[in-house]
Amino acid sequence: MDNVVTNDWPIWSYEHMYTKGEATGLEKEFLDYVMSEKIQKGIVVDMGYISVNDMKVTKSADGTVKEKK
Repeated sequence: MDNVVTNDWPIWSYEHMYTKGEATGLEKEFLDYVMSEKIQKGIVVDMGYISVNDMKVTKSADGTVKEKK
């Protein structure tokens, strides 16, 4: 997993959640909940996934990788 976090293993991708337009109401609450530290450091890691908070790089839709600020 360390190699994914640093992009030393370049075959990785974020999971995606889509909304029709800007998320509002319950949709926004759900997305905020999923992205919360409680979930990212808890169930996400417990299920064997890497928290987005632990990533040291970002990847755009076209595959461009940049160091996370």
